[in-house]
Amino acid sequence: MSLESNRPIVFIGSVGGHLADLYSVAQFITSEKKAFLTFSRPKREGLHNHYYMLDPRTSLIRMLLNGLQSAILFVRLRPKFVISSGAGFSIPFVVLSYIIGIKVVHFELACQVELPSKTGNFFRKLGIECFCQNHSL
Repeated sequence: MSLESNRPIVFIGSVGGHLADLYSVAQFITSEKKAFLTFSRPKREGLHNHYYMLDPRTSLIRMLLNGLQSAILFVRLRPKFVISSGAGFSIPFVVLSYIIGIKVVHFELACQVELPSKTGNFFRKLGIECFCQNHSL
């Protein structure tokens, strides 16, 4: 098995609808190793190939800690591709992946009916490919 084939596709999104949508996408990718990054919730702890990160909310210190976690997980996982459904906690990992040259795709959830999310707007400004489930966006 080559080193390239050991590198996972990383799915990153917050709990709830974000993670549920990522699970839906992941089921169509059958021949690849997968890893899921989300922030910790007790009922999700211990799932195979799931990694839990700090949710920074609006705290700069927590965002810096999240950035450190992102760097550690990036080195540990060495992703070959990143698929994001957003939330602010995903920004450091996605940006690091993009800067290093890993292919990144972000998609907006169907619940975004009037405006793209703040995370989606930020990623678009960086040049990350973004897709919307809602045609009005």
